[in-house]
Amino acid sequence: MSWWGDRTSWDEVCRRAAGRRRFNELRRMRKQIRRCQVAEMLIAYGPWTRGVRARIARELGVSDATVCRDAQAVLGSKLDGVAVNTAETMLGVRLKLAI
Repeated sequence: MSWWGDRTSWDEVCRRAAGRRRFNELRRMRKQIRRCQVAEMLIAYGPWTRGVRARIARELGVSDATVCRDAQAVLGSKLDGVAVNTAETMLGVRLKLAI
C-alpha cells in the first residue's frame, strides 16, 4: 500500500493514468447509451406524461435525477415547440410535442 507522500515510479504513474482514462471512457460510453435509451423511451411513453421519468429510472435502474439530467440533455433546455434538436439528431426522427 502506498501513501500520498511516497514516491511512485513513472511506470506506475502511467499505468494509473491509463486506468483512469479507460474507466472515464467507459463511463462516457454508458452515458451516451443511456441517453439514447432515455430518448427512445421518451418517444414511446411521451415526454410530458405524468411519472414517465420515474418509470424510465426504474426500468434503467438509475436514479430519477440521472434520468432528469439525461432528459434535459436529450430534449434540450429550451423547449419552444419548434424542434427537439438533440433527440431528433440521436434518433433520426422528427418529434411532435404538444406544449
